[in-house]
Amino acid sequence: MPVKVVKGFTLVELIIGITVFSIIMMVIIGLIGPQSRLSVEPIWQVRASELAQSLMSEINARAFDNNLANSSTGNRVCDRFETRNSAIARSVSHSLHHYGAR
Repeated sequence: MPVKVVKGFTLVELIIGITVFSIIMMVIIGLIGPQSRLSVEPIWQVRASELAQSLMSEINARAFDNNLANSSTGNRVCDRFETRNSAIARSVSHSLHHYGAR
């Protein structure tokens, strides 16, 4: 009677292999996770800086208009923008402080 050659793995070998693979993957993911957060942080800092720069440019452009007087009443033309600009300036300042931009 010829002997059958069995090819493949036993159930115990498969379970051990899956367990070892899982442990290795957990270690690798544990090392990559913090690095991915660190690599995203500079992107957020650049975005915050660009947003702050664009908002400050808008504020500076409107500041000149706010000082213009209405010829008939002598009142300032853009008083309603002052409240909005100060809110934007506070928001930009908070964002820059939060992201550590200087």
